[in-house]
Amino acid sequence: MINVVIPDIYTSAEITIMDVTGRVVGQKSVTDNKGEVNQFDLGGVARGVYLVRINAGDDAHNVKVIVR
Repeated sequence: MINVVIPDIYTSAEITIMDVTGRVVGQKSVTDNKGEVNQFDLGGVARGVYLVRINAGDDAHNVKVIVR
């Protein structure tokens, strides 16, 4: 399980989780954001490195996550 919190200065955001091949394993559109926790259950994915991409407003952030 991973938690993603989008700062409430952004009213909307797109969260995408991809494996190293670029295959999307999780995705969520956040609207009417209030800075709440967005949870993703990665229990069904293989061990390895994943990229969490967050697009909010004009900003984009990428974070690597290791599933063990």
